Amino acid sequence: MGFKYYEQNQLMIPMEWKTLIDKKDVVFVLNDLIDNMNIDKLLETYTPLGNSSYSPKMMLKILMYGYIRKRYSSRQIAEAVQCDIKFIWLAGGNDNPNYDRICHYDLIRCIIGIKNSSNH
Repeated sequence: MGFKYYEQNQLMIPMEWKTLIDKKDVVFVLNDLIDNMNIDKLLETYTPLGNSSYSPKMMLKILMYGYIRKRYSSRQIAEAVQCDIKFIWLAGGNDNPNYDRICHYDLIRCIIGIKNSSNH
């Protein structure tokens, strides 16, 4: 009996995560929407002092996509950023924020960014 090759420790992952996502998925609409937002007012709330921050656009993307997918808990979103290909793609596959970072992300900044981008 012949079996398909199976090697659990050697995964073959495509170089572009988005190739694994359906082209009609709302994740692409959200990504384009946030990429085209004017977030100047949001950026003004950041200080150059201290540790570097996660990209505000990336944080907006994972938070908003989490809300779209009914994942309201920062722990659920942090887990999705580690496991769900759509969240991984939105986060850019970078050093992903844990639930504590997501929880403490200043939502006022998000609201300022969204409010000001809708005025233009």
